[in-house]
Amino acid sequence: EISDATIMVQREVGERVIALPGSKDYGPLAVMTSLHSNSTRLLDLPPGAFRPRPKVHSMLIRLRFQHPERSPSNLVQFESFVRQLFTQRRKQVGNALASVSLSRSFNPRECCSRAKLDPSRRPAELELSELIDLYEVAAL
Repeated sequence: EISDATIMVQREVGERVIALPGSKDYGPLAVMTSLHSNSTRLLDLPPGAFRPRPKVHSMLIRLRFQHPERSPSNLVQFESFVRQLFTQRRKQVGNALASVSLSRSFNPRECCSRAKLDPSRRPAELELSELIDLYEVAAL
């Protein structure tokens, strides 16, 4: 079983992988990565560190894989839910949910209430556990 991975990516991709809730780079990539691992920035590398010199900066990150404390009931549907929710990242959660399509219809305000979330918060402010709660309420 692989316990961790150290990878080098373009800096902008790395920022999205390690992003925390509330940051400008927090989105579906950070959410799905945090479901299965803890990610850490190890090193930033300038273009001059390579030959031939690339036109981008690089970042070395470490992913420490973990079994999730809690997983969504349907991982594929959860990923789709998160992607759809984050297309409306600046809208309030109560309004952003209106554009999310799942296999059943749901009331966005009621979902927020049942998930114990303030509907005026923004998707980019929600922790992984809150996104799972919201998904489970909306999907069931």
